[in-house]
Amino acid sequence: GPKVVCVQDLDKPRVIGSFWGEVNSNMHRALGCVGTIVDGAIRDVDEIGQTRLGVQALGTTPLKTEKLGMGQRDVPIAMGGVNINPGEYVYADNNGVIISEKPLL
Repeated sequence: GPKVVCVQDLDKPRVIGSFWGEVNSNMHRALGCVGTIVDGAIRDVDEIGQTRLGVQALGTTPLKTEKLGMGQRDVPIAMGGVNINPGEYVYADNNGVIISEKPLL
């Protein structure tokens, strides 16, 4: 099915900068992703809006962050008090995000 990237920002609660912007959006869209949920801030909002990638985030910032490693993939994370496990279904629009263990559509 469609791929959605869920990004847990470890800079919280400060959320000073953002590592998710135009480049990450275009790269992930080229890899077949249809959406991204960022538990933190994003940047390059106008440019991201020109991509066909749906992006949800807690906020925006013009500042980028220093990349300090590769991170992890396919691991459980917590976003907004909700646990998200690899393989769960993510549904999102401009009003919010829903996580489900089973397909809803």
